[in-house]
Amino acid sequence: MSAAALRTVVDTGPLVAVLNANDAHHAWAREVLGKLSPPVFTCEAVLSEAQFLLQERGGDPLAVLVWVRQGVISLALKRTAARNRPRAKQAAPLKL
Repeated sequence: MSAAALRTVVDTGPLVAVLNANDAHHAWAREVLGKLSPPVFTCEAVLSEAQFLLQERGGDPLAVLVWVRQGVISLALKRTAARNRPRAKQAAPLKL
């Protein structure tokens, strides 16, 4: 697989850790994410959870959106996956 085809998917934990200097895994997250070429890919649920956890733990929840705007984080992986997925069949209505 070519380097251009590789994508890094990031979950909530590393995002929260890298954006919150008080997180126990902050140094590790900075080291690991610092070696990656942007963008990293994720989904809307991860962004929402990261913002919630940053708010709860004294970080800046808006930092997540700043990274999206700057192109550090991308949601494009979801759109690409949806384009390649076969369409779901329409479910029959439930009879109650």
